[in-house]
Amino acid sequence: MRKNNMDKLDIPASAIQRCRSDKEIIELTIKQIIKDFALFGLQIDYDSALGFSWQQVYLGLETQIRHLLEASPAKILSLLYQIDIPDEKIMAQAEKQEKRQLSEVVSEMIMERELKKVLTRLYFKNPGRY
Repeated sequence: MRKNNMDKLDIPASAIQRCRSDKEIIELTIKQIIKDFALFGLQIDYDSALGFSWQQVYLGLETQIRHLLEASPAKILSLLYQIDIPDEKIMAQAEKQEKRQLSEVVSEMIMERELKKVLTRLYFKNPGRY
């Protein structure tokens, strides 16, 4: 990782991909998702007995995002704003991946953004580790 301005890191795709199989990073990403969702009174539950793989977390999140998109689109937009995912970016990704459900695209974007938050925090705590 390298710093590209005062507050953002340029996180290589290879680092992101590697971290998707790191149990500690996945657990920290789950905690970040839970924290951000809680700001809007939304509860996200993950069963730790299942073990945490990136795919399992994604599938659990996608189910909940699909429900939220149907039940409370305004709340999901507020949540995405809080997480720092602009709706223009979502729509652009949805157009690029038109064969996928919107809930799949949104879930993937949430997980990647939350992972980047975790990696940024870890980088500043321990530069060079990630």
